[in-house]
Order: sequence, then C-alpha cells, then structure tokens
Amino acid sequence: MEEVLEQPCPFCKEPIKPDALKCRWCGEYLKKDLRLRARFKNRARPDPSLPEPSTILILGILGLLMCGVFGAFALTQGNTYLNRCAALRIRPSGIAVTGRVLGMVSCVIMVIQTIWVALFLTGHAFSVRF
Repeated sequence: MEEVLEQPCPFCKEPIKPDALKCRWCGEYLKKDLRLRARFKNRARPDPSLPEPSTILILGILGLLMCGVFGAFALTQGNTYLNRCAALRIRPSGIAVTGRVLGMVSCVIMVIQTIWVALFLTGHAFSVRF
C-alpha cells in the first residue's frame, strides 16, 4: 500500500492531501478561483427591507436645519437600519450612522426648544430671580 504524503494547509497548517480542493480542518478553499467563487456566492445581498442610508442622512440634515420631526424620523430609521444590519451580520453604512447621529442631535434640540416654548408661553421663562 502506497503512503500518501500530506502537506500543510496554507491557512491553518493542518496536514491535508496534496490534491485537496478544500481543507477539511478550516474549510478554506485551496485554489484561488474556488475561494473567489465561494465568497461571491456567500456575499450578502442588499435587503429590500433596509432603509436607504442616504435617506437617513437627508432626514438627519433636515432635522437639524428645518424641523426636529425629520430628526426623529432619521433616528428611528437609523435604529431600524442598524438593527437589521446586526441581524444580517453586515457592516452598516457610515452615511446611515451619521444620519442617525444627526437625528439624535436634532431630537435633543427639539426637546430643548419645546421646553423653552412651554416656559415662555406660561410666563416662567423670564421670571427667574437671583
């Protein structure tokens, strides 16, 4: 019986047969074209239920410049986007994260404005005595 010489896997260094296409230990393909094909096949496809990152950014900017309600929408859409990305195990877009942060800032400004308007309308805004 012929003894089959084994060579180390280039990825995990475990012994494999010289004519192997895939390492039985780490699961990596040993030929470049097979590796590329496997990565393309396993690549995450865009999920149609994800909000568009550019929409989240635009809502965040509009929330800062015009009305805080847009910021609230940017915040909720950004949270939805980040939760879906985490569930799909894909990296979130920086544009969406930026829009979400702008939405947070816009919501904080909107709350401060609402408190100030409430104090102003009730007459307490200028009645602070030292």
